[in-house]
Amino acid sequence: MLHLKEVMKICGLGRTSVYDAVQRGEFPPPVPLLTRAPRWIHQEIQSWLSHQIKLSRDK
Repeated sequence: MLHLKEVMKICGLGRTSVYDAVQRGEFPPPVPLLTRAPRWIHQEIQSWLSHQIKLSRDK
């Protein structure tokens, strides 16, 4: 499980960009936990990143 700061570092996106993309359905949503800070599933972030790389190579 990844904290937002880790997600931002992996993806190169800022906080607002991450949450905006989640709202648009273009980015994996976080998992709400009992703590205040939601977490993202590592594999979902890696899959999203792989998909973005593939899209950039297919152009």
